[in-house]
Amino acid sequence: MKIKVMLKIFIQNIKRKKYYPEYVEDVKVVIPVFPGTNCEYDSEKAFLEAGATPITVVIRNTRENDIEQSIEEFTKAIEQSHIIMFPRRILKWG
Repeated sequence: MKIKVMLKIFIQNIKRKKYYPEYVEDVKVVIPVFPGTNCEYDSEKAFLEAGATPITVVIRNTRENDIEQSIEEFTKAIEQSHIIMFPRRILKWG
């Protein structure tokens, strides 16, 4: 619950020009999804509830050109966004 409140405050501060010189009506968040990461769906939902627009970019690495294409997509998404959120990876041992 604390994280959701913190996200709402952070998004509100961006909209109020605290972190940007101009007013931001629609705060955009880019969330890269790497192989093996998780929590991107929960993060996307939390940012939506906080009033931001999440942009999810899947970083692919199966075929030869996948990484280059993924970098291009990620770069474009970063240029359009105000926040970059990196999802975490949980490793299970045993």
